[in-house]
Amino acid sequence: MVQIPALVAANTRLWVYAATASRMSLGGGDLPATFLEGLTIRNQRDVPRTTYIAAGGHNAVFNFPDAGTHNWAYWGQQLQQMKPDLISYLG
Repeated sequence: MVQIPALVAANTRLWVYAATASRMSLGGGDLPATFLEGLTIRNQRDVPRTTYIAAGGHNAVFNFPDAGTHNWAYWGQQLQQMKPDLISYLG
């Protein structure tokens, strides 16, 4: 949150992901994964996105799926979704 003005000024490309802590086909229903995702969704879903946009930010992807937890199975899925975006920005 503190760095949002600097990120906007630098036109930094962002990819923000936070799921609901609900399990789906990739698993990840252990207590630490569920707790961490539940905590991050509250911190990342509304306030940072609103603050980023209000500061003039336009170079971010905000991905808040209906299910997912804080583990590599879901992070790997996000990396695959992010790959075309990364390639297009890195050239």
